[in-house]
Amino acid sequence: MKLNRNFVALAVAGALGASLLAIAVAQPPAAGEGRRAFPVSVADMQTRMHDRATAIDANRDGFITAAETQAWRQAQRTQRQERRMARIDTNKDGRISVAEFEAARMERISRADANNDGQVTREEMKAMHAENRGKRHGRHHRGMDHAN
Repeated sequence: MKLNRNFVALAVAGALGASLLAIAVAQPPAAGEGRRAFPVSVADMQTRMHDRATAIDANRDGFITAAETQAWRQAQRTQRQERRMARIDTNKDGRISVAEFEAARMERISRADANNDGQVTREEMKAMHAENRGKRHGRHHRGMDHAN
């Protein structure tokens, strides 16, 4: 029984370490820095990983729990959503009107219609998604969309 607990603890620690490394590599640049230049030094990656781990360890006990990770991820999602809403809220009244929502969506549709023929082909949609994916992955880890 003790062997199983040790194995589980080791597996969780390994998975957490790997995910922290992935997060550290993909951490977005600080405000005003723009896209991160590559190559990135190992020392810089270690610093980012440490900073991220410290941010996740909410109670500062030197351990990261699943609950702390979940709370940190939710806080990140909330911040991203607030940024998205602020971009769409063009009159800055704290609410998204139907017109503002539609305007934001139409802007995306217009970008997708690369040849401006009034139709979005499968190829144009794939190209737009690939471009957006490239922008996201240049700034953050999977699903962490800062562009929209």
